[in-house]
Amino acid sequence: MHQFVNCMAHNSSEGQLLIGEEQTALFDCGMAFCAAETIRNVQNALAGKPLDYIFLTHTHYDHIGALPFFLETWPHARIVTSEAGAAVLLKDTPRRVIRELSITAARRHGSAHDFVYSDDVFKADIIVSEGDTIPLGGLSVTVLETPGHTYPSK
Repeated sequence: MHQFVNCMAHNSSEGQLLIGEEQTALFDCGMAFCAAETIRNVQNALAGKPLDYIFLTHTHYDHIGALPFFLETWPHARIVTSEAGAAVLLKDTPRRVIRELSITAARRHGSAHDFVYSDDVFKADIIVSEGDTIPLGGLSVTVLETPGHTYPSK
């Protein structure tokens, strides 16, 4: 049996958890300022299972700002994203902007948060493209590339 669970702790944060029979995947991990509560929600939904994959649909801070904190909790989770996403994650300017916007969001929402982490966590372990499939046991994730609202740099 599998489940699809919204584990986000705040309505301005993005992410969904997919629990397969054998493995689990989180689609985006949300904003940093509510990471602790979102992580608790994911832990409760997983009920002792590990988090195997974190899919980054795109590299906006409201979708991936909590990544460093998820990787503290689940250091073996594999980060999955597109080639364009993987390239962005390695650049200093996006890493700096993710941190700055995360701090601004925390202040705006009245959250005191520790933003001490290494930018080196922003990297891809698995690069996927159109049609790639990752099995979770009883179901699988198939990649559909869409332009969305993040455009690759030329």
